Amino acid sequence: MRYTVSNWLGLHFTVSVMPSMGQIGSGALPTEQLESVALCFGVSNNQTSHTLNDLADLLASGEIPIIGRIHHNRLWLCLRGISHEQDFIAQLAHLSLTRNE
Repeated sequence: MRYTVSNWLGLHFTVSVMPSMGQIGSGALPTEQLESVALCFGVSNNQTSHTLNDLADLLASGEIPIIGRIHHNRLWLCLRGISHEQDFIAQLAHLSLTRNE
């Protein structure tokens, strides 16, 4: 999946796979943490005009919104919530980083 996502991002962003922790529970105080992995996106050093907020907005604009979080200058997408990898990849194919350029 990392290779496919990297190709979709082109030169605008980098992607890596990082260990992650997710919180579960209810209310204001989640009670448990689960280990997971996340796709982490960073802005490439090629002086792209795109920001992590642009990427987050683009991902959220799809038919099925993909919601991540920005933390330490990276956009994190926890993979624990992805049950159908092929559907995730197919949705990326319909989104374009260059649609507003």
